[in-house]
Amino acid sequence: MKLPKCNVCNHQFGWKKTYKSVCNSWTIHCEECGTELKSTNNVRLILFVIIPMMLTGIITNRDDSDYYFAISLGASVFVGLLITLLLPYLVKYSSDK
Repeated sequence: MKLPKCNVCNHQFGWKKTYKSVCNSWTIHCEECGTELKSTNNVRLILFVIIPMMLTGIITNRDDSDYYFAISLGASVFVGLLITLLLPYLVKYSSDK
């Protein structure tokens, strides 16, 4: 897994800049050549489908014990945090040029 690069000038974006683009607008501007790049893959699927599915499974799988609920909720928060921290490595950008 590598951080994305500009497909015009091959400038590699930093984790922080990529993470901000994932959280805000799904577009990123190259500092070297000024190209605007847009997200091309289905990373949004991870955010908008898989994470809510995990949370729905936890909520509906609640047994009589609050202990298991706390463990499954903690595990889901951990997996969700891990996924969001890895998103900059999973996203791919391309320009119209």
